[in-house]
Amino acid sequence: MDKDQDKRRAFDKLPHLVSNRILSLGLQTNSICILCNLADETRDHLFFDWNFSSMIWEALARKARCSPISTCPQLLQYLQQRSCPKPERILGLLTWQVAMYYTWTERNSRLHRQCYRSSNSITVSAAAMIRNKISSFRDSNPRLASAMFQLWVSS
Repeated sequence: MDKDQDKRRAFDKLPHLVSNRILSLGLQTNSICILCNLADETRDHLFFDWNFSSMIWEALARKARCSPISTCPQLLQYLQQRSCPKPERILGLLTWQVAMYYTWTERNSRLHRQCYRSSNSITVSAAAMIRNKISSFRDSNPRLASAMFQLWVSS
């Protein structure tokens, strides 16, 4: 089994995220999304259906020259099978990882600290993280880092 299959299998275990895990332990919790209070908190809802996370992903995806696909299976397939130059492919994967990270961080911040940020504020922070990550490639692969940075700043 390759690493991509392992990652996909782990991601596929997330459909009902934390609330179902807590419920399976016999503890009481609400399965409704704490962010919008409109739907069950599932992987697809949190990362794709929730308007807030969609705005973050779409803004970052445009900057990374990715199609802002809004369903999990289609996006995973698109990111894995995308035929484009290596810098563009890696930038797309990095952008998706950062968008997921910031969405999950916002969820936890709202849940545990009652601290709320706007999608624009998160998008700015996420873009800075992507720039920093690209810069971290400079020592090990300057050509890749340069190509990725040019893609990132040109859009």
